[in-house]
Amino acid sequence: MRSSRSATARWSSDATVRRSSRWARHATRAATRCLRAPRARRILFSTHAYLSPGDPRLSALVLDQVDRATGTDGYVTVAELPGYTLASDLVVLSACETGLGRIVRGEGIMGLPYALYLAGNADAIVSLWPVLDGSTAEFMRRLFAHLRQGASHADALAAVKRESLRDPARRDPLTWAAFVLYGTR
Repeated sequence: MRSSRSATARWSSDATVRRSSRWARHATRAATRCLRAPRARRILFSTHAYLSPGDPRLSALVLDQVDRATGTDGYVTVAELPGYTLASDLVVLSACETGLGRIVRGEGIMGLPYALYLAGNADAIVSLWPVLDGSTAEFMRRLFAHLRQGASHADALAAVKRESLRDPARRDPLTWAAFVLYGTR
């Protein structure tokens, strides 16, 4: 399960802001800037997520629950995401159950990936069940290494999964199989 001391908002491939109780305000501002950026190629959110099975509009990324700025609730909900203009190639949601939502006939799964699509994001890598901090951080490090080497989103994800299967220390599917690619490309 995600540790509140290790949340990250990341965009492009270089700028990173880490969140702890001391850094929460900065991470929230960075995440908001990230969502308002005119063109961010890749965005990584490593944080908590909230799944609302009853009302998918309330599912959210949890950005800050410690030192919230006045007038903010610390969440970016499915209902709010389409209000942002993302022109991003990829958003990675490194948090628990970010690929889940309500199945709506004729539309598909209503949740964070669909809201990111409505906001202008092309592809999203999300999780289908709770994920662990340590193995997920390593998974993301390897994923972004493949992306920096020029792999497509699908190829990078597949490569990291194959590497995990070959490594006895990372072979357990609970550490890597939760991540899937939703996208338009």
